[in-house]
Amino acid sequence: MLEIKKINSKLDYDVVITGAGPAGSTTAYLLAKNGIKTLIIDKENFPRSKLCGGLLSGKTINIIKRIYDKTDGTLLKKELFSYSSNNYKIFFKTKLIVDEDMKKGSLFFVDRKNFDYFLLNEAREIGAEVLMEEEVNEVDFANNLIITSKGNAIHGKFIIGADGVYSLIRKKVFMFQAEDNKSWTKNLAIALQLEVPCSELKKGSIIHSICNSTSLFFDFIKYGYSWVFPNKDFIKIGLGGLQNKNKLDIFTLLSRFMSFLGVEPALIKSVKGYSVPLGNYLSEPIKKGFILIGDAAGFVDPLTGEGIYYALKSAELASNCILEIMKNGSERTLEDLYLTSLRKEIFPEFESALELRNIVFEKLKYIPVNLSTSILKQHNHVLLELVSGERSYGDFLKTLKNKTLLWKIIQKK
Repeated sequence: MLEIKKINSKLDYDVVITGAGPAGSTTAYLLAKNGIKTLIIDKENFPRSKLCGGLLSGKTINIIKRIYDKTDGTLLKKELFSYSSNNYKIFFKTKLIVDEDMKKGSLFFVDRKNFDYFLLNEAREIGAEVLMEEEVNEVDFANNLIITSKGNAIHGKFIIGADGVYSLIRKKVFMFQAEDNKSWTKNLAIALQLEVPCSELKKGSIIHSICNSTSLFFDFIKYGYSWVFPNKDFIKIGLGGLQNKNKLDIFTLLSRFMSFLGVEPALIKSVKGYSVPLGNYLSEPIKKGFILIGDAAGFVDPLTGEGIYYALKSAELASNCILEIMKNGSERTLEDLYLTSLRKEIFPEFESALELRNIVFEKLKYIPVNLSTSILKQHNHVLLELVSGERSYGDFLKTLKNKTLLWKIIQKK
Protein backbone atom coordinates (compact mmCIF):
# COMPACT_ATOMS: atom_id res chain seq x y z
CA MET A 1 0.00 0.00 0.00
CA LEU A 2 1.31 3.46 -0.88
CA GLU A 3 1.97 5.58 2.16
CA ILE A 4 0.03 8.83 2.50
CA LYS A 5 0.62 11.42 5.19
CA LYS A 6 -2.61 11.45 7.19
CA ILE A 7 -2.31 14.39 9.58
CA ASN A 8 -3.95 17.63 8.38
CA SER A 9 -2.59 17.15 4.89
CA LYS A 10 -3.82 18.55 1.60
CA LEU A 11 -3.95 15.92 -1.11
CA ASP A 12 -4.69 16.37 -4.78
CA TYR A 13 -5.78 13.76 -7.33
CA ASP A 14 -7.38 13.49 -10.71
CA VAL A 15 -10.10 11.28 -9.26
CA VAL A 16 -11.06 10.59 -5.65
CA ILE A 17 -13.32 7.59 -4.98
CA THR A 18 -15.15 7.18 -1.68
CA GLY A 19 -15.94 3.53 -0.97
CA ALA A 20 -13.83 0.47 -1.79
CA GLY A 21 -16.60 -1.99 -2.60
CA PRO A 22 -16.94 -3.51 -6.09
CA ALA A 23 -18.06 -0.22 -7.67
CA GLY A 24 -15.27 1.89 -6.16
CA SER A 25 -12.47 -0.62 -6.65
CA THR A 26 -13.45 -1.31 -10.25
CA THR A 27 -13.50 2.40 -11.06
CA ALA A 28 -10.09 2.82 -9.42
CA TYR A 29 -8.74 -0.15 -11.37
CA LEU A 30 -9.95 1.13 -14.75
CA LEU A 31 -8.70 4.67 -14.18
CA ALA A 32 -5.30 3.78 -12.69
CA LYS A 33 -4.78 1.31 -15.51
CA ASN A 34 -5.00 4.25 -17.90
CA GLY A 35 -2.61 6.49 -16.00
CA ILE A 36 -5.15 8.56 -14.08
CA LYS A 37 -3.94 9.63 -10.63
CA THR A 38 -6.57 7.96 -8.47
CA LEU A 39 -7.23 7.67 -4.74
CA ILE A 40 -9.71 5.28 -3.20
CA ILE A 41 -10.73 5.88 0.41
CA ASP A 42 -12.78 3.74 2.78
CA LYS A 43 -13.74 3.94 6.44
CA GLU A 44 -13.02 0.21 6.93
CA ASN A 45 -9.80 -1.76 6.82
CA PHE A 46 -9.86 -4.51 4.19
CA PRO A 47 -10.47 -7.40 4.17
CA ARG A 48 -13.72 -6.69 5.97
CA SER A 49 -16.99 -8.59 6.29
CA LYS A 50 -19.90 -7.57 4.07
CA LEU A 51 -23.43 -8.89 4.42
CA CYS A 52 -24.67 -10.18 1.06
CA GLY A 53 -26.29 -13.24 -0.49
CA GLY A 54 -23.15 -13.58 -2.61
CA LEU A 55 -24.78 -15.10 -5.70
CA LEU A 56 -23.07 -13.99 -8.91
CA SER A 57 -25.20 -14.05 -12.03
CA GLY A 58 -23.79 -15.15 -15.37
CA LYS A 59 -23.65 -11.58 -16.62
CA THR A 60 -21.75 -10.54 -13.49
CA ILE A 61 -19.13 -13.23 -14.04
CA ASN A 62 -18.84 -12.19 -17.68
CA ILE A 63 -18.24 -8.53 -16.84
CA ILE A 64 -15.63 -9.49 -14.21
CA LYS A 65 -13.75 -11.58 -16.77
CA ARG A 66 -13.93 -8.81 -19.37
CA ILE A 67 -12.92 -5.87 -17.16
CA TYR A 68 -10.17 -7.70 -15.27
CA ASP A 69 -9.09 -9.87 -18.20
CA LYS A 70 -9.52 -13.10 -16.23
CA THR A 71 -10.53 -16.59 -17.26
CA ASP A 72 -12.75 -19.01 -15.34
CA GLY A 73 -9.60 -20.96 -14.51
CA THR A 74 -7.84 -17.91 -13.11
CA LEU A 75 -10.81 -16.96 -10.94
CA LEU A 76 -11.09 -20.51 -9.63
CA LYS A 77 -7.35 -20.65 -8.96
CA LYS A 78 -7.56 -17.45 -6.91
CA GLU A 79 -10.43 -19.09 -4.99
CA LEU A 80 -12.67 -16.15 -5.76
CA PHE A 81 -15.69 -18.46 -5.78
CA SER A 82 -16.55 -20.10 -2.49
CA TYR A 83 -19.13 -22.50 -3.93
CA SER A 84 -20.93 -23.50 -7.13
CA SER A 85 -24.28 -25.17 -7.66
CA ASN A 86 -25.98 -26.64 -10.73
CA ASN A 87 -29.38 -27.42 -9.24
CA TYR A 88 -32.00 -24.75 -8.66
CA LYS A 89 -35.43 -24.91 -7.08
CA ILE A 90 -38.35 -22.48 -7.13
CA PHE A 91 -41.15 -22.58 -4.57
CA PHE A 92 -44.49 -20.77 -4.77
CA LYS A 93 -45.89 -20.42 -1.28
CA THR A 94 -44.90 -23.78 0.21
CA LYS A 95 -45.15 -25.78 -3.01
CA LEU A 96 -42.08 -26.87 -4.96
CA ILE A 97 -42.84 -26.12 -8.61
CA VAL A 98 -39.40 -26.16 -10.26
CA ASP A 99 -36.55 -28.56 -9.54
CA GLU A 100 -34.01 -28.64 -12.35
CA ASP A 101 -30.31 -28.78 -13.14
CA MET A 102 -28.82 -26.03 -15.25
CA LYS A 103 -28.27 -27.06 -18.86
CA LYS A 104 -25.13 -24.93 -19.12
CA GLY A 105 -22.87 -23.21 -16.64
CA SER A 106 -23.30 -23.05 -12.88
CA LEU A 107 -24.42 -20.62 -10.23
CA PHE A 108 -21.40 -19.27 -8.36
CA PHE A 109 -21.23 -17.85 -4.85
CA VAL A 110 -18.65 -15.58 -3.29
CA ASP A 111 -17.69 -14.50 0.18
CA ARG A 112 -17.84 -10.70 -0.08
CA LYS A 113 -14.95 -10.37 2.36
CA ASN A 114 -12.64 -12.16 -0.10
CA PHE A 115 -14.33 -10.89 -3.26
CA ASP A 116 -14.12 -7.20 -2.35
CA TYR A 117 -10.54 -7.59 -1.13
CA PHE A 118 -9.60 -9.23 -4.43
CA LEU A 119 -11.00 -6.30 -6.44
CA LEU A 120 -9.34 -3.74 -4.17
CA ASN A 121 -5.97 -5.45 -4.57
CA GLU A 122 -6.41 -5.46 -8.35
CA ALA A 123 -6.81 -1.67 -8.21
CA ARG A 124 -3.87 -1.24 -5.84
CA GLU A 125 -1.56 -3.41 -7.95
CA ILE A 126 -2.37 -1.47 -11.11
CA GLY A 127 -1.41 1.83 -9.43
CA ALA A 128 -4.38 3.25 -7.52
CA GLU A 129 -3.52 4.75 -4.13
CA VAL A 130 -5.50 3.41 -1.19
CA LEU A 131 -6.44 5.09 2.07
CA MET A 132 -8.09 2.81 4.63
CA GLU A 133 -9.76 3.42 7.99
CA GLU A 134 -10.50 7.02 7.13
CA GLU A 135 -14.03 8.34 6.90
CA VAL A 136 -15.40 11.21 4.85
CA ASN A 137 -16.91 13.72 7.28
CA GLU A 138 -17.66 16.74 5.10
CA VAL A 139 -18.02 17.62 1.45
CA ASP A 140 -16.99 20.99 0.00
CA PHE A 141 -19.06 20.99 -3.17
CA ALA A 142 -17.85 24.36 -4.45
CA ASN A 143 -14.18 23.34 -4.37
CA ASN A 144 -14.42 19.62 -5.17
CA LEU A 145 -13.04 18.69 -1.75
CA ILE A 146 -13.76 16.04 0.80
CA ILE A 147 -12.73 16.45 4.43
CA THR A 148 -11.87 13.27 6.32
CA SER A 149 -12.05 12.12 9.92
CA LYS A 150 -8.25 12.44 10.20
CA GLY A 151 -8.05 16.03 9.05
CA ASN A 152 -7.22 15.46 5.40
CA ALA A 153 -8.57 17.84 2.79
CA ILE A 154 -8.60 15.83 -0.43
CA HIS A 155 -9.22 17.45 -3.78
CA GLY A 156 -10.19 15.70 -6.96
CA LYS A 157 -10.99 16.98 -10.42
CA PHE A 158 -13.72 14.39 -10.15
CA ILE A 159 -15.10 12.85 -6.97
CA ILE A 160 -16.96 9.56 -7.21
CA GLY A 161 -19.42 8.46 -4.55
CA ALA A 162 -19.26 4.67 -4.33
CA ASP A 163 -20.07 4.68 -0.64
CA GLY A 164 -23.16 2.50 -0.63
CA VAL A 165 -26.83 2.77 0.13
CA TYR A 166 -26.28 5.34 2.91
CA SER A 167 -23.89 7.40 0.78
CA LEU A 168 -22.68 10.61 2.40
CA ILE A 169 -21.85 12.02 -1.03
CA ARG A 170 -25.45 11.48 -2.13
CA LYS A 171 -26.82 13.09 1.02
CA LYS A 172 -24.50 16.09 0.92
CA VAL A 173 -24.47 16.79 -2.81
CA PHE A 174 -27.62 15.33 -4.33
CA MET A 175 -30.29 15.48 -1.61
CA PHE A 176 -30.77 18.78 0.10
CA GLN A 177 -34.44 18.56 0.95
CA ALA A 178 -36.44 16.24 3.18
CA GLU A 179 -38.67 15.38 0.21
CA ASP A 180 -35.68 13.97 -1.67
CA ASN A 181 -34.87 11.61 1.19
CA LYS A 182 -38.54 10.63 1.44
CA SER A 183 -38.52 9.67 -2.23
CA TRP A 184 -35.33 7.66 -1.72
CA THR A 185 -36.75 5.66 1.21
CA LYS A 186 -40.03 4.90 -0.59
CA ASN A 187 -38.43 2.15 -2.66
CA LEU A 188 -35.94 1.01 -0.07
CA ALA A 189 -35.98 -2.70 0.68
CA ILE A 190 -34.75 -4.44 3.78
CA ALA A 191 -33.13 -7.86 3.76
CA LEU A 192 -32.43 -10.21 6.65
CA GLN A 193 -30.00 -13.09 6.46
CA LEU A 194 -28.37 -15.68 8.67
CA GLU A 195 -25.78 -18.39 8.14
CA VAL A 196 -26.42 -21.87 9.48
CA PRO A 197 -23.66 -24.51 9.62
CA CYS A 198 -24.59 -27.60 7.61
CA SER A 199 -23.86 -29.71 10.68
CA GLU A 200 -26.76 -28.01 12.51
CA LEU A 201 -29.41 -28.76 9.86
CA LYS A 202 -32.13 -31.04 11.16
CA LYS A 203 -32.27 -34.28 9.20
CA GLY A 204 -35.62 -34.81 7.52
CA SER A 205 -36.38 -31.08 7.42
CA ILE A 206 -37.01 -29.16 4.20
CA ILE A 207 -33.82 -27.16 4.72
CA HIS A 208 -31.77 -30.35 4.97
CA SER A 209 -33.23 -31.67 1.70
CA ILE A 210 -32.35 -28.53 -0.28
CA CYS A 211 -29.02 -27.57 1.30
CA ASN A 212 -27.05 -28.25 -1.91
CA SER A 213 -29.42 -26.35 -4.19
CA THR A 214 -30.00 -22.70 -5.00
CA SER A 215 -33.58 -22.18 -3.85
CA LEU A 216 -35.95 -19.23 -4.25
CA PHE A 217 -39.28 -18.88 -2.46
CA PHE A 218 -42.12 -16.56 -3.41
CA ASP A 219 -44.99 -15.30 -1.26
CA PHE A 220 -43.37 -15.34 2.17
CA ILE A 221 -42.89 -11.59 1.76
CA LYS A 222 -44.57 -9.02 -0.49
CA TYR A 223 -42.61 -7.34 -3.28
CA GLY A 224 -39.63 -9.56 -2.64
CA TYR A 225 -38.62 -13.15 -2.11
CA SER A 226 -36.85 -15.54 0.23
CA TRP A 227 -33.81 -17.66 -0.48
CA VAL A 228 -31.61 -20.53 0.61
CA PHE A 229 -28.13 -20.34 -0.88
CA PRO A 230 -25.63 -23.20 -0.48
CA ASN A 231 -22.01 -22.85 0.49
CA LYS A 232 -19.10 -25.05 1.50
CA ASP A 233 -19.77 -25.57 5.19
CA PHE A 234 -22.94 -23.55 5.74
CA ILE A 235 -26.08 -22.26 4.07
CA LYS A 236 -27.44 -18.73 3.84
CA ILE A 237 -31.10 -18.21 4.66
CA GLY A 238 -32.54 -14.84 3.75
CA LEU A 239 -35.63 -12.81 3.02
CA GLY A 240 -36.02 -9.35 1.56
CA GLY A 241 -38.65 -7.02 0.16
CA LEU A 242 -39.92 -3.45 0.00
CA GLN A 243 -40.45 -2.02 3.48
CA ASN A 244 -43.52 0.03 2.57
CA LYS A 245 -45.33 -3.00 1.09
CA ASN A 246 -45.08 -5.21 4.17
CA LYS A 247 -47.25 -4.43 7.18
CA LEU A 248 -45.88 -7.21 9.34
CA ASP A 249 -42.50 -6.86 11.00
CA ILE A 250 -39.89 -8.40 8.72
CA PHE A 251 -38.51 -10.48 11.59
CA THR A 252 -41.95 -12.07 11.91
CA LEU A 253 -41.93 -12.89 8.21
CA LEU A 254 -38.47 -14.42 8.49
CA SER A 255 -39.56 -16.46 11.51
CA ARG A 256 -42.43 -17.92 9.48
CA PHE A 257 -40.05 -18.77 6.66
CA MET A 258 -37.59 -20.42 9.03
CA SER A 259 -40.41 -22.41 10.61
CA PHE A 260 -41.44 -23.72 7.20
CA LEU A 261 -37.84 -24.73 6.48
CA GLY A 262 -37.50 -26.51 9.81
CA VAL A 263 -34.83 -24.18 11.22
CA GLU A 264 -34.58 -23.77 14.97
CA PRO A 265 -36.26 -20.48 16.10
CA ALA A 266 -33.34 -19.79 18.44
CA LEU A 267 -31.14 -19.10 15.41
CA ILE A 268 -33.08 -15.89 14.73
CA LYS A 269 -30.65 -14.28 17.20
CA SER A 270 -27.87 -14.56 14.63
CA VAL A 271 -29.82 -12.71 11.93
CA LYS A 272 -28.27 -9.60 10.39
CA GLY A 273 -29.99 -7.01 8.23
CA TYR A 274 -29.09 -4.61 5.45
CA SER A 275 -30.89 -2.13 3.21
CA VAL A 276 -31.17 -2.40 -0.56
CA PRO A 277 -32.24 0.34 -3.02
CA LEU A 278 -34.95 -1.32 -5.10
CA GLY A 279 -36.19 1.03 -7.78
CA ASN A 280 -35.23 4.36 -6.20
CA TYR A 281 -32.30 5.03 -8.51
CA LEU A 282 -31.31 8.62 -9.25
CA SER A 283 -32.10 9.71 -12.81
CA GLU A 284 -29.31 12.30 -12.74
CA PRO A 285 -26.55 10.99 -10.44
CA ILE A 286 -24.01 13.61 -11.47
CA LYS A 287 -23.55 17.21 -10.39
CA LYS A 288 -20.58 19.31 -11.36
CA GLY A 289 -17.57 17.03 -10.71
CA PHE A 290 -19.42 14.68 -8.36
CA ILE A 291 -20.60 11.32 -9.68
CA LEU A 292 -22.56 8.51 -8.03
CA ILE A 293 -22.19 4.85 -8.96
CA GLY A 294 -23.40 1.50 -7.62
CA ASP A 295 -25.67 1.40 -4.57
CA ALA A 296 -24.97 5.06 -3.83
CA ALA A 297 -26.93 5.95 -6.98
CA GLY A 298 -29.53 3.25 -6.37
CA PHE A 299 -28.19 1.11 -9.21
CA VAL A 300 -29.69 -2.21 -8.16
CA ASP A 301 -31.99 -4.42 -10.21
CA PRO A 302 -35.53 -3.34 -9.10
CA LEU A 303 -36.88 -6.86 -9.59
CA THR A 304 -34.18 -9.23 -8.31
CA GLY A 305 -32.19 -6.94 -6.02
CA GLU A 306 -28.94 -7.83 -7.82
CA GLY A 307 -26.41 -5.10 -7.15
CA ILE A 308 -22.90 -6.36 -7.97
CA TYR A 309 -23.47 -6.39 -11.73
CA TYR A 310 -24.69 -2.78 -11.75
CA ALA A 311 -21.88 -1.76 -9.41
CA LEU A 312 -19.40 -3.02 -11.99
CA LYS A 313 -21.34 -1.71 -14.98
CA SER A 314 -21.79 1.82 -13.61
CA ALA A 315 -18.10 1.83 -12.60
CA GLU A 316 -17.18 0.97 -16.17
CA LEU A 317 -19.45 3.64 -17.63
CA ALA A 318 -18.23 6.36 -15.27
CA SER A 319 -14.59 5.43 -15.92
CA ASN A 320 -15.07 5.49 -19.69
CA CYS A 321 -16.64 8.95 -19.49
CA ILE A 322 -13.79 10.34 -17.37
CA LEU A 323 -11.22 8.81 -19.71
CA GLU A 324 -13.02 10.29 -22.70
CA ILE A 325 -12.45 13.75 -21.22
CA MET A 326 -9.03 13.34 -19.59
CA LYS A 327 -7.32 11.13 -22.17
CA ASN A 328 -9.18 11.82 -25.41
CA GLY A 329 -10.00 15.48 -24.89
CA SER A 330 -13.73 15.17 -25.56
CA GLU A 331 -15.52 18.51 -25.86
CA ARG A 332 -18.66 17.02 -24.38
CA THR A 333 -19.28 17.56 -20.68
CA LEU A 334 -18.94 14.74 -18.18
CA GLU A 335 -22.62 15.14 -17.35
CA ASP A 336 -23.61 14.71 -20.98
CA LEU A 337 -21.37 11.66 -21.42
CA TYR A 338 -22.42 9.90 -18.22
CA LEU A 339 -26.15 10.51 -18.53
CA THR A 340 -26.13 9.44 -22.17
CA SER A 341 -24.39 6.20 -21.17
CA LEU A 342 -26.83 5.50 -18.33
CA ARG A 343 -29.85 6.20 -20.53
CA LYS A 344 -28.57 3.74 -23.07
CA GLU A 345 -27.02 0.98 -20.93
CA ILE A 346 -28.84 0.91 -17.58
CA PHE A 347 -32.04 2.95 -17.28
CA PRO A 348 -34.07 1.08 -19.96
CA GLU A 349 -33.53 -2.19 -18.07
CA PHE A 350 -34.57 -0.59 -14.78
CA GLU A 351 -37.75 0.79 -16.34
CA SER A 352 -38.66 -2.61 -17.78
CA ALA A 353 -37.78 -4.32 -14.48
CA LEU A 354 -40.16 -2.02 -12.60
CA GLU A 355 -42.96 -2.86 -15.04
CA LEU A 356 -42.27 -6.57 -14.65
CA ARG A 357 -42.10 -6.19 -10.88
CA ASN A 358 -45.62 -4.81 -10.87
CA ILE A 359 -46.80 -7.80 -12.92
CA VAL A 360 -45.01 -10.40 -10.77
CA PHE A 361 -45.91 -9.03 -7.36
CA GLU A 362 -49.19 -7.22 -8.02
CA LYS A 363 -51.00 -8.77 -10.99
CA LEU A 364 -50.16 -12.45 -10.55
CA LYS A 365 -51.50 -12.59 -6.99
CA TYR A 366 -55.03 -12.18 -8.35
CA ILE A 367 -54.64 -15.09 -10.74
CA PRO A 368 -55.68 -18.55 -9.44
CA VAL A 369 -52.79 -20.35 -7.76
CA ASN A 370 -52.85 -23.26 -10.20
CA LEU A 371 -52.56 -20.90 -13.16
CA SER A 372 -49.83 -18.72 -11.64
CA THR A 373 -47.75 -21.75 -10.63
CA SER A 374 -48.22 -23.19 -14.11
CA ILE A 375 -47.00 -19.92 -15.65
CA LEU A 376 -43.93 -19.84 -13.39
CA LYS A 377 -43.15 -23.49 -14.06
CA GLN A 378 -43.45 -23.13 -17.83
CA HIS A 379 -41.31 -20.00 -17.97
CA ASN A 380 -38.67 -20.71 -15.31
CA HIS A 381 -36.02 -20.89 -18.03
CA VAL A 382 -36.72 -17.24 -18.73
CA LEU A 383 -35.53 -16.39 -15.22
CA LEU A 384 -32.17 -17.99 -16.00
CA GLU A 385 -31.94 -16.12 -19.30
CA LEU A 386 -32.68 -12.81 -17.59
CA VAL A 387 -30.21 -13.44 -14.78
CA SER A 388 -27.47 -14.55 -17.18
CA GLY A 389 -27.98 -11.54 -19.42
CA GLU A 390 -28.95 -13.69 -22.40
CA ARG A 391 -32.23 -11.81 -22.55
CA SER A 392 -33.11 -8.27 -21.52
CA TYR A 393 -36.15 -7.30 -19.50
CA GLY A 394 -37.28 -5.14 -22.41
CA ASP A 395 -37.16 -8.04 -24.86
CA PHE A 396 -39.00 -10.28 -22.43
CA LEU A 397 -41.76 -7.69 -21.98
CA LYS A 398 -42.21 -7.51 -25.75
CA THR A 399 -42.45 -11.31 -25.91
CA LEU A 400 -44.94 -11.35 -23.04
CA LYS A 401 -47.14 -8.73 -24.66
CA ASN A 402 -47.16 -10.75 -27.87
CA LYS A 403 -48.61 -13.73 -25.99
CA THR A 404 -52.04 -12.18 -26.34
CA LEU A 405 -54.06 -14.52 -24.10
CA LEU A 406 -51.63 -14.40 -21.15
CA TRP A 407 -51.23 -10.64 -21.49
CA LYS A 408 -55.00 -10.16 -21.53
CA ILE A 409 -55.33 -12.24 -18.36
CA ILE A 410 -52.66 -10.16 -16.64
CA GLN A 411 -54.09 -6.82 -17.78
CA LYS A 412 -57.56 -7.65 -16.53
CA LYS A 413 -56.32 -8.01 -12.96
